[in-house]
Amino acid sequence: MSDVCQLVHCDPEVYMVVIPDERYRSGATNCFIVRDGGETLVADVGCMSENGERLMRAALREVGARPEAMSFFLTHLHLDHSGLLPAVAPEDARVHVGGAELEAARAMRDPAVVDGLLARLVSFGVDKEETYEYLGFNLGIDDFDEGRYDARRADGGDVVRVGDVAFEVVDTAGHAPGHRSLFHRESGLLIGGDQVLYTVSPYVSFYPGPRDRLALYLDRLHVVRDLGVNCLLQSHGRLRGLGGGDARAAFEGRVDWLLDHRARRLREYCETIERMPGLTGLEVVLSSPSSAKLDDWDSIFMVQRWCVVANGMAVLEHLVATGQVEAAPGADGVTRYVPAR
Repeated sequence: MSDVCQLVHCDPEVYMVVIPDERYRSGATNCFIVRDGGETLVADVGCMSENGERLMRAALREVGARPEAMSFFLTHLHLDHSGLLPAVAPEDARVHVGGAELEAARAMRDPAVVDGLLARLVSFGVDKEETYEYLGFNLGIDDFDEGRYDARRADGGDVVRVGDVAFEVVDTAGHAPGHRSLFHRESGLLIGGDQVLYTVSPYVSFYPGPRDRLALYLDRLHVVRDLGVNCLLQSHGRLRGLGGGDARAAFEGRVDWLLDHRARRLREYCETIERMPGLTGLEVVLSSPSSAKLDDWDSIFMVQRWCVVANGMAVLEHLVATGQVEAAPGADGVTRYVPAR
């Protein structure tokens, strides 16, 4: 294979193509192409760009993918994972997507749902004039054209097949409402999307549905830790432990670190509220020690601000849901946080 396409797993046969992210500045998305018996399954397609389309098409040619024998699996609908789909997927192609992801995409087209999300941003302390700009970074889940494809719900316990290879669908919701991963139990291979990353702690995005989104993510982290993963193919950053004997220990160690990182952040927000009761959500985030490097908030690139806000909302909503702090809505529509009584 050329530099466009790299063989990263032999049984099943999986290739990786790295698609640059020229919109959200995540760097790039690792996309994976599984081949068996003349069939091809593409797991994530990356962000839309001319260069990305060129790379993905070149990779599909190199592995000998035939359009009539090609299907797709989207770990979730954020545009750095799904944006290229209209450019590379034939019409009526089979596309597997988490059911909750499809439902959230439909909900985001409902003006009443959007109004509710805007009100939640105001409640968090985002300036009302900026809320539309923030919500513009919902990362494109409502761009998915369900009617163009043979869209199939992929939920926990389902099976996605390519040739004679069977992948179990694992519910890894949290980062996105319908985030799903693929697990090949015989080899311990996990195509994990954004569930576990080695370079950053995945943020919990803002979407319609459950209020305690962080609890969902933490619960699913425990699920994947116990799967018996011998090889993680994650969506961002350099792959680790390919073929190495300590790959399972590295994976489980990273999950443990992510769980501990979240626990530290929860304690930090509680301590900030104890120290300065009555702050808005955004003020809690920016007053916490982990935000010390965000010294010029207004100069930070908007997508980074969006991630900080979405993640901060998830942390505070979890603290309220678990009774660790209390939310006090104000007459101005802005909520302020105080220690639990």
